[in-house]
Amino acid sequence: MAVHAGTRIPDVGGPSPQVTRVIGVILHNWPLKLAAVGLATLLYGGLVLSQSSATLTGVVPVDVRNQPPDTFLLQSIRPVTEIRYFTPANVRPIESDFEAWVDLADVDPNGGPVSLPVHLESIDPRVRVLGFEPQNVTVDLDKLSDKVVPVQVDHGEAPPTMTLGDETIDPTEVHVIGPATVLERVTAARASVVIQSSGIDVDQDVELVAVDSVGDAVPQVNVDPASAHVGVPGRSLARRFVRGSRGVGSGAHRTRIRRRRQRRDIAASALVRSAVARRAHAE
Repeated sequence: MAVHAGTRIPDVGGPSPQVTRVIGVILHNWPLKLAAVGLATLLYGGLVLSQSSATLTGVVPVDVRNQPPDTFLLQSIRPVTEIRYFTPANVRPIESDFEAWVDLADVDPNGGPVSLPVHLESIDPRVRVLGFEPQNVTVDLDKLSDKVVPVQVDHGEAPPTMTLGDETIDPTEVHVIGPATVLERVTAARASVVIQSSGIDVDQDVELVAVDSVGDAVPQVNVDPASAHVGVPGRSLARRFVRGSRGVGSGAHRTRIRRRRQRRDIAASALVRSAVARRAHAE
């Protein structure tokens, strides 16, 4: 390449003016700027040391929100048992400082068990939640239903000395309300009574229990009305036998009673005569 005389060759080895100005700005009063960076570091370290992260172990109930109408939760929801949080050093939250819930707005009652996310927040703005367990829970939702079942009286085996009459029940049928899948097992409402060997009739209101085909109680259902009036007449065979036995020997029994009365009257007359004699002697 030819170079003409008088042409100025640029110095390509040094920094450009723009770079020189930037370096000048950075290095201007560099001791003061370095001190500012150090002070900021110290302040941030103090802020970190003044706060702490910890884990709370306890029980925070999980509330249900937006549950569809006429539905029933077949099982209870697991509570939150562990919470990791970040707070100032002088703040120590407890279980009641947190709220947990699940949203059932999009749950299909006929869809079976589903897994839903748990939402948790602190009611104290100084507490920041870092994590918690469990973060998901299983929810099983079912439709509420109603069916009519008969009332059955269960009085067990009657004592051998008893005879029972015809039982009466009022009402004879009741409504059972509960989850549709549970109601499929209910066949009757049982009224349990106890027959006394003394022969006293049963005439009382009895609480009703929903039962299945083998007589086992079915939970998670309500019976309406909750009780029925049950009457079971009974008669003691032993009482009838005793009365008949007394009838056979009734003449002898009356004779003994008459003799005891005579002896009692004789003794009373003797006491009266003795008292009269003592009074006459005293006069």
